Amino acid sequence: YGVFSWGGRRSGCADMRKPDYTLIVTTEPGKGPELTAPVPSADLERPSRRAEFTAYSTAFCAIGIPPMAHVIGPLWALEIGATPMLFGLAMGARSFFPFLFSIHGGALIDQFGVRQVMTFCALVGAALMVAFPALPSIVALIVLQMITGFLYTVGWIGAQTQITQLTGGAPKYMGRF
Repeated sequence: YGVFSWGGRRSGCADMRKPDYTLIVTTEPGKGPELTAPVPSADLERPSRRAEFTAYSTAFCAIGIPPMAHVIGPLWALEIGATPMLFGLAMGARSFFPFLFSIHGGALIDQFGVRQVMTFCALVGAALMVAFPALPSIVALIVLQMITGFLYTVGWIGAQTQITQLTGGAPKYMGRF
């Protein structure tokens, strides 16, 4: 029987040396070690307000702005005179980069940190929404749809990761999220 802890928080908790999870390993005669599911550490403190706000606001941007783009995008495509084929291509383009680069987005989060990547994605994605009317062409619409679709997907993944790391999956905070 053994208890091991691993992981430090890079995403904004007050004490970054405390482990995220505790892993319990048991062995029985004649059998190899068995790993239990990770359980949240009992001494998990409340996340900082700043880190909590970052996760909530990024989640709001990541799931609040795309529905507006789903309404505005088709209207903008009609305004600039897109053919039905280009219209469909522009609306489907939003999912193309997330499909191709979702693993790369996770690698970015691992490399640069959850908070930095998700904040960057939320801010750049919100700023790019201004570029839609500034670039009145169907090619620009398709490219902007691909870029913002990827940014919001990575931002949402980052927000989910950060809130889980900060709270250890505590139902109180996950419910708020």
